[in-house]
Amino acid sequence: AASRLTGAPLIVAVVVHGGPVVRHTGRDVSEGDYERTIEHLRQGLHRRGLRDVEVRVFEDHTASRGIARARDELLAGLVVLGSTRRGAVGSALLGSTAERVIHESSCPVAVVPNGHEAPAEGVRVIGAAFTPTAEGREALHAAAILARAGGARLRAITVLDPAHGYDRAGLMADQHHEIAPEVGEAARHRLSAEAELRDAVAEVAEGIDSEPDVLVN
Repeated sequence: AASRLTGAPLIVAVVVHGGPVVRHTGRDVSEGDYERTIEHLRQGLHRRGLRDVEVRVFEDHTASRGIARARDELLAGLVVLGSTRRGAVGSALLGSTAERVIHESSCPVAVVPNGHEAPAEGVRVIGAAFTPTAEGREALHAAAILARAGGARLRAITVLDPAHGYDRAGLMADQHHEIAPEVGEAARHRLSAEAELRDAVAEVAEGIDSEPDVLVN
């Protein structure tokens, strides 16, 4: 989906259990085994109309190290991983491999929820979790690039602590001393967060259908 959206090349990195340490102990996967697996993978890609996909094999004794090598050698702009199958359908429960890759990667990492199926109409909404930090602004900037490239809508989301939830009448009531001071402070905090999110979206989303969204959770 990311490849179709951006026009970037799609490379499938297959990590096989190998390398000097594993070969020495005689526990590596035979060449014939993984060649059959890779051929099965290529056939599956072709059945889905993905004929320009490159499949590359990387040997290592752990999946996370093999993916790290693939990321570095291929100069990946995005790494896409599946989530663990132990989670419920629609869940993005992370396994140990995904967690290691996320923590060690300098490029974005996408984790596909268990049982996910791409929508027939393609990617129509790009979501970005925003915080007023350098990383949060970079995430929003990247989401805007994707939305612009694919003609999608940008949804920028910031999440506040429940202590900062409030009735929109709260701030007006605070001006008339009708509510506790801490409630008025929470109202001002949320208004400030909303304004900061709108300003951040305005900086990157010119010409994009965008939606700033403040959630309390």
